[in-house]
Amino acid sequence: MTNRSSEEAKKQMVTMSKNGSSSDLVDKEYIEALHTKSLANVYSRYHPKIRVQRSTTSLITAPSSKKSLLPVATSCNSTSSRLLTHLNSLFFNFFETNAQATAACISLLSSIKSARSHHQTIHRLLPSSSPSALFQLSSLLKLDNPLSPKALSCLHSIRSHYPALIRSLTSADQKISRLLKLYHLTRNASYVALVALSAAVAAMVVIASHGAAAVAVAPVATAGISLKGRTGKWFRGWKRIGAKVDVAAKGAYIVGRDLDTLSQMAMTAHDDIENGRGMARMVVEKREWEVVKEMERRGEMGLGLEEHLQELEEHVYLCLTSINRSWRLVAQELVDM
Repeated sequence: MTNRSSEEAKKQMVTMSKNGSSSDLVDKEYIEALHTKSLANVYSRYHPKIRVQRSTTSLITAPSSKKSLLPVATSCNSTSSRLLTHLNSLFFNFFETNAQATAACISLLSSIKSARSHHQTIHRLLPSSSPSALFQLSSLLKLDNPLSPKALSCLHSIRSHYPALIRSLTSADQKISRLLKLYHLTRNASYVALVALSAAVAAMVVIASHGAAAVAVAPVATAGISLKGRTGKWFRGWKRIGAKVDVAAKGAYIVGRDLDTLSQMAMTAHDDIENGRGMARMVVEKREWEVVKEMERRGEMGLGLEEHLQELEEHVYLCLTSINRSWRLVAQELVDM
């Protein structure tokens, strides 16, 4: 991510942070991504608690229950009907998981800010031997590391949801592929049977008049055209749904990978902070100022931490961009159904 894009993302998130709680921020982030009433309707379906408004006119009345995101017309038997119900559940899960991932990223940004302040305060107090500095250091050490697993529980929790979501979406994509292959097989078999039936009826010409044969063949041809029209519409509907599931699976994979990277980078920054806290304990408990002064003289105090925090922060903005892009692509695909 370039410095310019990082700064723009930071300004956007800072503006958002002044306007409400984390839950409100998640809603606002996605509302700002909605440029049409169609996209807003998709959003309201998966997030029933919110009303999307433009000026003072309400575009959407929040539904009391989840609605189908996929066209019911694609269901022509019990098997495809069950799969359609499962896919609706998957899409709702996809949107909700992305919303929770956004909340986790916003929470991580807050933790990074706390970690930077925590480290800078320790770095400033370490060389001092005054009672006030020792008291402040002691107080800081009683606090948890801002990037501790407990502080980042939201990130770790939502990160653990993505592998299952990816597997479910991939499995659904495979089921749709098998369904479409089965369609091809049955369609070909039906055409073969239809041709055979037409040939048998045509053979009646040998033993009957031409007029009688025409009367018999006409219904068979009409039935063939009707069957082709119905199955063709069914096939096109499921093919479009398959494309949507594929987009969702790829988006979930990218976001899941970004969250894994965030978790690893946060652990590295956590360890750097712990090193600084370890030196603070040496000062508070053993009054080891000479070691601290020597490390400061060598320029080893907090070496690498600020760089790690900066990289972590930039990757959070990158992850937010991936989440928003994934959400938009799937929402737009559903709108275009």
